[in-house]
Amino acid sequence: MRQIWKNRWFLPTVLGLAVGYGLGLVSVPESLRAVLSSMVPPEVAAAGSGSHASDSSGTAAGGLGPLALSRAAQRSLGLKIGKVRMADYTTHWKVPATVQERPAVSNLHVTTRFEGVVSRVLAVPGQALREDQALFEIELTGDSLAAAQAALLDAVQQIAILDSEIKRLAPVARQGGIAAKNMKQLEYERRRLEAQRETKHQELSIRGLKPDQVRQIETDRKLVTTATVSLPRGFTEVSRLPLENNVKSRPADEWGYTLEQLHVTPGSMVKPGESLCDIAFHTDLYVVGHAFEGDVEKIRKLMSEKVKVRVELGDDDDPIRLNPQPIIHLDNHVDPKTQTFRFYVPLRNEKSEDVTGPGGRKFRSWKYRPGQRGHIDIPSETFRGNFVVPSAAVVDQAGESLVFCVRSGTNTGDASDHDDFEPVVVRLVHRDRRNAVVSSKGALRPGDRIALNNAYQLLLAVRSAGGAPHAHSHPH
Repeated sequence: MRQIWKNRWFLPTVLGLAVGYGLGLVSVPESLRAVLSSMVPPEVAAAGSGSHASDSSGTAAGGLGPLALSRAAQRSLGLKIGKVRMADYTTHWKVPATVQERPAVSNLHVTTRFEGVVSRVLAVPGQALREDQALFEIELTGDSLAAAQAALLDAVQQIAILDSEIKRLAPVARQGGIAAKNMKQLEYERRRLEAQRETKHQELSIRGLKPDQVRQIETDRKLVTTATVSLPRGFTEVSRLPLENNVKSRPADEWGYTLEQLHVTPGSMVKPGESLCDIAFHTDLYVVGHAFEGDVEKIRKLMSEKVKVRVELGDDDDPIRLNPQPIIHLDNHVDPKTQTFRFYVPLRNEKSEDVTGPGGRKFRSWKYRPGQRGHIDIPSETFRGNFVVPSAAVVDQAGESLVFCVRSGTNTGDASDHDDFEPVVVRLVHRDRRNAVVSSKGALRPGDRIALNNAYQLLLAVRSAGGAPHAHSHPH
């Protein structure tokens, strides 16, 4: 043995084998590994580990081997498996947004034309309303309305007297003479009173009385002392017009109105023009985005090209995603509060629930409400000809990005089926909260099956198994 150590080639040979083993270039029997490992300098061992991090096959760094998971274990982890396909992916930048009412359409006011005292309130806040539905009863005290009614009543009574006199003189007037002359004067006076009656009809209509109330004055020969204020018919015809070209207007919603707030109570004294309540019409709303000055030209371009943008409302972790809609308007001035330019995206509301309350009143809840916050996704950069996978399908390991390719197989240790999950290094082109864009020029090929989620949990499982090839994992 001493003669072997004296051989001048022995020591360089052993050191060469040790360094080759450290660099992963030499395969040695198990019996010599411990001896050679003790002879490899630390810096050489570190260099050897780094050089093995990623090879041409795309296997992950650190010598991580495949992980065999039974189908039961996959179900327990909630794994989703799918094929990768080449696709284009467009990135977006998010603009803060809020849901707002459409001015002069969504927020309405009901006013009174009468002067008087509110005697009854016929609707309550939150109640769904129909057009022409009665809202208030008012005891009339206005002098001008009373005078107009009295003038109409006087004209009606005088016409009745003239009709009686004309009927009496008709037989005599046929013979001519003074009777015929008086008959013409009476007919002239009647036409004058008829014109006066028509004028008073129009005046009372302008003052707020309905046609049936005017007819009641003529029939009962009494003045109207109580008036009803109703939700006007055709209040929001403009809201039914389409917000987009080549799109039909939406059908009328019979219960589209909601009483938001009352401004009077029984006993309140009101005058013409005074607001009685606020009415909401929330079948159509706006999503209002806030763009900075540097983004204005991009917004204008999207408008001119009629590009539809995505809108998300609510919690970022579980948002409500709306159907893409075009931008229909961009403000020409800066919002003084936020120093941003507002732009508008139409939002068609959806009925959430109708509930019938006491007295048969209907109460409606809407899915989208003014004040809700969210964001608008504005298209930015497009990546073409790559693989688009869920962001949860990619995990970072030692400065590299990994996905887990799925290879089908059968577990030889028991009778249950399993799949091998092989970590593969990929080149990440882009990644956001939802998706990751993986280069198609790498280890992945179209049609490869990968784990679409829980890549981080799979990496932990591989590490816990020591990275040994064909490590097995089963549910507890």
